[in-house]
Amino acid sequence: MIDSREQIIIGFIKNTGACSSKQIHDNIDVSVSYATLKRILSKLRTENILSTVGQGKGTKDILSPTFELLESMNVDKYYEKEIDEREIKEVFNFSIINEVLANHSVFTEPELEKLNALQKIFQTNISQLSDIEYKR
Repeated sequence: MIDSREQIIIGFIKNTGACSSKQIHDNIDVSVSYATLKRILSKLRTENILSTVGQGKGTKDILSPTFELLESMNVDKYYEKEIDEREIKEVFNFSIINEVLANHSVFTEPELEKLNALQKIFQTNISQLSDIEYKR
């Protein structure tokens, strides 16, 4: 679950693009120490919401491709805007398949565990079907 401080940080990065932790700290309207901000950024990276680009002092945070794929939107708020103000995708972004889904999991660890458990149940159920039942 993303808290309000994290939402502000994500919103800042979404509007600004790649930025350093110092830029984030100096420009967001959240009263946190620099050390706390670094912990929040680390958590957001662990949760695959943010990715880093660059190295050392040139390291910057960006929204991860996975987050951009799974980001929720408020549909009611979207349709409140005039049609000319809406951000509309003109074409399907095929790089989602090649770059995002091929390299990043869209499932959390608990979701993967649940899917694996369900897969085992399915395999057990299928193995118990007779050939006649299974061929239908």
